[in-house]
Amino acid sequence: MKLQEQISRIQEMMNLNESKKRKIWLLRRLETQDIKDYLNEEIYSLVDLINPCGYSTAEKYLDEVLEITVSNFINHFSDELYVDGDMMEIDMLVFEIVNHKYSSYIINQFDGRICD
Repeated sequence: MKLQEQISRIQEMMNLNESKKRKIWLLRRLETQDIKDYLNEEIYSLVDLINPCGYSTAEKYLDEVLEITVSNFINHFSDELYVDGDMMEIDMLVFEIVNHKYSSYIINQFDGRICD
């Protein structure tokens, strides 16, 4: 194997390790009280601000609230999350975690709506 190929493989492995480190950091960070408080406040505020009556299905309402929450979270913590590399991977991880934690609450808000 040529030296350049070996260097390329080592660089790829280092990038994978950095990505894994960011994911592990993020998973740990999402369990800290300040992040939990931030996400709770964000979700509850958005549910108060976004009227579920404007959506035809619970899934559309859920997607809207989650997408805004994730976007706001990413923007708020971008300096910590995105040193370099693929941001989409982190975005998807945050979306999955927030969806898992808050989807029942958001769907219940949609189901309990009273529209004119």
